Formats: sequence, structure tokens, C-alpha cells
Amino acid sequence: PDGVQDSASQFVQLAWRFGLDPTLLAPGRTVDVPLALPRRVAVWTYEVLGEEELHTGFGPLPVVHLKPRPGSRRGGDLEAELWVAPTLRYLPVRIRIRQDDENWIDLLLARKPELA
Repeated sequence: PDGVQDSASQFVQLAWRFGLDPTLLAPGRTVDVPLALPRRVAVWTYEVLGEEELHTGFGPLPVVHLKPRPGSRRGGDLEAELWVAPTLRYLPVRIRIRQDDENWIDLLLARKPELA
């Protein structure tokens, strides 16, 4: 389908989409992303949970929290929850990738990016 992404490039695609249309990040909205997964292509739906303050190594940062809608993933799929920063061109500053309740990784931006 149009706009299909792999599981890593979806974050770049989302930053680009939010930059074009910040209203996509209104609390309560959903954002669909067609993903090419290892064994199939599926549309993942992210729920926009709302604005939060994330504490980073370079200070507090306003972010918008997105989480996959329950049922978006199938057994064996990884789940990616993300926090994007409107003040940093909607870059994801935190990504939590979860395989199940016991296996996950939580990535947090270590330093403020240099933006051109």
C-alpha cells in the first residue's frame, strides 16, 4: 500500500507526517501506518495519548505520547510505543520496543540533536 514502511523507517515517516500536519497529534486521534513486517504487511494504528513532559539528560522536554492500539500486533510482532517532540521537529525522543511483558528495550535520546 501507499506509504508502507518497515518497522524502523516508520519513525522517520511519522516525524515527516507530523511536521506536515501537527493536528494528527491531537489527543484521542489515531494514526495509521502500513508496515512491512517479517511475514506480512499490516496497518498499525497508533493512539495519540496526549502531551507529557519527558525528563532527558538535557532537561525536561514536552512530548506527545503514542501507543499502538490493542490488537494492532499479532503474536511474534514487536510493539513500538513512542514519544515525539514537537520542539525537535517531531523526532521520536523515546521509543519503547516490547516483545512481551518480560522482553523489551527502552531507548531515550541522550543529548539534544543539532538541527540545521
